[in-house]
Amino acid sequence: MTADVTLNRDRALTRRLVTVVVALAVVAIAVFFGVRSTADTATTYNVTFPPGSTLRIDADVFAGISMRTVEQTVWLEFAVGDTLVVTNEDLFTHMLWAIRVRPGETVSYTFTQPGTFTGECTFDLEVFLEVRET
Repeated sequence: MTADVTLNRDRALTRRLVTVVVALAVVAIAVFFGVRSTADTATTYNVTFPPGSTLRIDADVFAGISMRTVEQTVWLEFAVGDTLVVTNEDLFTHMLWAIRVRPGETVSYTFTQPGTFTGECTFDLEVFLEVRET
């Protein structure tokens, strides 16, 4: 009789172990595909301030970024996981949102949370970033 009890206990333990392994595998797969889907849909946006930008800025500096402007306010739209890369080829330091870029520098920022964020701009513009869930 003790052999039957031991056998039943071993089977129950094996079932629990298999259940835990399967549950961990399901979680690992879900996390992998969740992270992968964000990475697959993420976009890198490049903004370059060319020489002479201190004197004036052209709207095509923001080409490719979904944006809207109202008077001195600019809204740039991104998704969580997107990266903004700012390169400064000008002779003066530039500011875009919270990214300060010295002459000859390239700075990148990856958006990790959704929301509306405000910041500065070299060109006396108020900049809002709207970051949405993917």
